[in-house]
Amino acid sequence: MADGSRVECDVCVIGAGPAGIALVHGLLGSGLTVCLLESGDSEPEIRQQDLYRGENVGHPYYPLHTCRFRMLGGSSSRWGGWCRPLEPEDFETRDWVSHSGWPIRARDLEPFYGPAARLFGFEDARFDLGAWEPRMPEPLALEGGDFVNGFRQLRVHHRRLRQPDLHAGRTRPAPQRAPEPQLPLDG
Repeated sequence: MADGSRVECDVCVIGAGPAGIALVHGLLGSGLTVCLLESGDSEPEIRQQDLYRGENVGHPYYPLHTCRFRMLGGSSSRWGGWCRPLEPEDFETRDWVSHSGWPIRARDLEPFYGPAARLFGFEDARFDLGAWEPRMPEPLALEGGDFVNGFRQLRVHHRRLRQPDLHAGRTRPAPQRAPEPQLPLDG
C-alpha cells in the first residue's frame, strides 16, 4: 500500500493476527465495510520485523523481533498454539499480583467457545479430558518403570493442543474477489 493511500470503511481492524482475523470474521455479512490493516505481508520481512525491536524489562524473555511476527496471521503463523479456555481461577484476584482479577467470570465467556472452536477448525468446544480420551493412544507399557502417560493422568489442568488455522494459508481474504474485507498489505 503506497504512502498517503486512503481506505474508507466503517470498521478498521489493526493487525491480522488471530484476534484481528477473528474480529473480521465475525463482522463478515454485517453490512459494514471492513478493512483489516496489517503492517507485514504474507511472509515475514526484515523491515517489518525490525519494528518489534525493543528492550525487555522484568522477566527475561526472547528478543521481541525474533519471537513475534509482523505478517498476515501474526505470530500464529509460526506457533504451535494453545487453544483452550482460561481456567476459572485465571479470572480471580490474587493478593500477590497487582492489578489481577477480571471484571468478568469464566462462565461469561462460555457462549463464545462454540463459535471460536469452529473458527479454529475444531469439531466442538469441549476441552475436557473425556472429549480426548477416545482419540488418545493407549498408554505406553514400560515394564519395571515408573513412567506414566501424563496426558491420561490430567484431570483439571489439561491443555487442548492444536495448531490453529488462523494463519495466511486458510484465512487470507481475497480482496480481488470480494468487496469485504479489504486487506491492504504493506510490502
